[in-house]
Amino acid sequence: MEARNREVGTWRIEEVRIPFQLGGRSVFRATRPLLVNGTHFTKITGDAEQIDVPELPSGVEGALFKSHPLDGALPRVSVTKGFLRYVPGPLMRCTVDLRRDFETYLGKFAHKRRNALRRSVRRFQEHCRGAFRAYREPEDIAEFYRLARMVSVKTHQEKHLGMGLPDTVQFRDEMLARAAEDKARGYLLFSGPEPRAYLYFTVDDGIVMYRFTGYDPALADWSPGTVLHLLALESLFSDGTHRMLDFALGDGPHKTLLATDQVRCADIFFLRRNASNLSLVLTHAGVSAFSRAAGHVLDQLGAKETVHSLMRRGS
Repeated sequence: MEARNREVGTWRIEEVRIPFQLGGRSVFRATRPLLVNGTHFTKITGDAEQIDVPELPSGVEGALFKSHPLDGALPRVSVTKGFLRYVPGPLMRCTVDLRRDFETYLGKFAHKRRNALRRSVRRFQEHCRGAFRAYREPEDIAEFYRLARMVSVKTHQEKHLGMGLPDTVQFRDEMLARAAEDKARGYLLFSGPEPRAYLYFTVDDGIVMYRFTGYDPALADWSPGTVLHLLALESLFSDGTHRMLDFALGDGPHKTLLATDQVRCADIFFLRRNASNLSLVLTHAGVSAFSRAAGHVLDQLGAKETVHSLMRRGS
């Protein structure tokens, strides 16, 4: 059976990419055909220890429960229910409650921080001749995609993490189909006529999902990412039709900064017990542990942000 992009009941068979990262850079990616449960974390109930793994179709190497909320600690690697269970690491799922107005939202920040955010927007607009544009209609989303790709090819996310805005006809068609159902939102920040930062969200059942973002590192000193996030949030609040912005699973100081709520979650893999999967899990866990340890040392030396900044500038 072809184990790619097929529906199996409430599950979907996907070729899942498992990135190996060192210092925020993707150095290698493994793939596995997996059954993926993409139920939004707000709709998941039950203990992560009691997950029922479905019967795996032929050609599928395991199951992945994405962003399962955690009540307690889970061992990183274990054998359970006949599977090799791997929990790469719990992370905070950051969200913004959109059921209010933008000024009330800004009230969550301390006075000094609030003024700094507003000052960042003014600085970009004044010194970079900055303009903000929102896109949602199909014809507008097509233009957004073209311009966003111009930004994405320059970004740290695309060059080193393999997480740029996908450059495929299939993705573009999916984006346009979503726009036709009013389920897509695109945002661009310009410096003069040139696009410098982009954000792409999808919308389902009142939840705005964070999908892809990036900015031109040449303008890093002017905080284009922060400015665009703040302006996009203002636009989402003004829509008045959304209940939550979900930043998705993953680290990011901007997510913690902007979030109004956080939930501890983890991606949980259940893999067939074989030598290939065991090697994958142990190697990934080892690389991740080394990267965390190196980051901790840099943090203790007060050099972590400097190193990350230099890596992005070198992109």
